Amino acid sequence: MKKSILISLLFLMSGCTNFKDTNAKYYYDTIKLNISKRNTMILWSDIIHNASKKYMIEEKLINAIVYVKSHGNPVSINTDGEVGLMHVKGNIMGKKVYNSESKKGTPSLFVLLNPRTNIDIGCKFIQLLQNYDLKGIKNKKSLIYATVLSYTHGSRSLFHLFDLNRIRAIEKINAMSSKEFFQYIETYYPSSKAIKELKNIISIYNEIRLK
Repeated sequence: MKKSILISLLFLMSGCTNFKDTNAKYYYDTIKLNISKRNTMILWSDIIHNASKKYMIEEKLINAIVYVKSHGNPVSINTDGEVGLMHVKGNIMGKKVYNSESKKGTPSLFVLLNPRTNIDIGCKFIQLLQNYDLKGIKNKKSLIYATVLSYTHGSRSLFHLFDLNRIRAIEKINAMSSKEFFQYIETYYPSSKAIKELKNIISIYNEIRLK
């Protein structure tokens, strides 16, 4: 088993250059972003661009998640079982995406380690979040904050900060400005690790500019 995983990793790593887009859609602020990580991210810009159009997810958001989660490393696996460029959890995120497509089971490790399918599943999951779980949040910035938190930690923990009822929770969120919403979740969200990651992703999101 370990041998087959190793072979898969080596195969995917050797093929990374095939994804390079010489007409990268974004540039990265080299003052704040690590240059080597920036160059790695450029490899995935074409896949990210296509997934952005397919699922109508902002490219900047996808780039920021990939940058912070995996630093552009397609074979990244952390101790929480998050895999690949977008750190997809197969048994949660992957299962939800498969269910939405009437597929049984969960995506395999090999599927999650493939840059194209990893980003596709991650973006489909974001689309499901925004079109169903987080639907009704009106402020764009607030929706971005909610999406980032819910991407890894689910929407239930977020909504329960405001109300046990989803509809009433969204009404309370909509009564706040994006700044007030951010300050509220920063103060009351139960996971300091999640808030730190949110801040990192939003910081990168704000640094990415269209050419």
